[in-house]
Amino acid sequence: NYTLLEQMPEEKRKEVLKILEERLKDKLERNRNFNDVKCFPLEAFSRVLGPVASYEEAEAKWSKAVEEVEKKKEEERRRLEEERRRRREEKRREILDRVKRLGLPLKVEVKDYAVYVAFARRLPSDEFQRAIKALKELGFKFDWRDKVWYYEL
Repeated sequence: NYTLLEQMPEEKRKEVLKILEERLKDKLERNRNFNDVKCFPLEAFSRVLGPVASYEEAEAKWSKAVEEVEKKKEEERRRLEEERRRRREEKRREILDRVKRLGLPLKVEVKDYAVYVAFARRLPSDEFQRAIKALKELGFKFDWRDKVWYYEL
């Protein structure tokens, strides 16, 4: 009882196995249930998971491989989130330092993903215009609803 794969000439057989191996790897990356891939020949599983003699063994190795893929994805997600948090923190420090160097009478508040500033007292018109220009140059935007300037981190 030969399978179609076993009946193929060696050259064609290798080509088909290579394609099946790539598809199996792709499905592994997308965390497919073993039932979605159990139609693949054992030889393809052996190429991806290491030597397997039965579908039961392939299923056990598949489950472990899926767990590993999930673990790696989670580690990468955490690493990227930490990197984003670190960049936001650096940007926050940089913006706070720049605002401080402006020497303006500002109330500064940091919330979540933004730095908010409001004038601590009324400024003369020309000084006010220079202050607004300086805030805009730093990348601040005005929130009409809350009447504050903000910089998104």
